Amino acid sequence: MKHLIQTNSLSELLSNFQQEPLPILVKLNTREGADYLMDIMIDRLLKGVKYEVLPMTLDQDSSKRISQALHLQSNPSLLFIHKGEIKSILSGITSRHQIEEALTKLHSSESKGQAI
Repeated sequence: MKHLIQTNSLSELLSNFQQEPLPILVKLNTREGADYLMDIMIDRLLKGVKYEVLPMTLDQDSSKRISQALHLQSNPSLLFIHKGEIKSILSGITSRHQIEEALTKLHSSESKGQAI
């Protein structure tokens, strides 16, 4: 997954992605080394989808700030963002099916210009 080095706030994160044409999957991880299997699953999943999604991982400090702003307590958390808007959030133990479903909805919102 591509790494975003640092983000100071949720509003900064979202404003950085307002002009990005591709949907974005951001992985938040507030604990060191707790997401190895999630990385493997996401990488394999993204290789199999028919549309482009830009994967990103925030550093640990940025993940903590964003998680606090969104009141997320489970780890890891996934944010599905398009044009600076959070379209979906998955937090904690997440199945491949849930991620696929969120990606499909994200792609549908991109195609139709609608919020999920």
